[in-house]
Amino acid sequence: MPLDLTLCTHSTSGKSAKSLDKAFRQRFAIMTSQGFIVKVVAFDSESAVATVSDTIRELGAQCEQKPHESASND
Repeated sequence: MPLDLTLCTHSTSGKSAKSLDKAFRQRFAIMTSQGFIVKVVAFDSESAVATVSDTIRELGAQCEQKPHESASND
């Protein structure tokens, strides 16, 4: 049963492909060591994440780009 778990990782090294690659690999390692199977990584229109989409796929997950949701005062 999917958890639809949302995780956030703060990168103190900026948005370079190298720092994001490292962050995703670390996050995946933590998740899989606890028995979770990461199937989809969803992200907004952040172009920096798109630079590591190959890494995400290499780690066994799909990349799913979602449109950015803006706050609304309706």
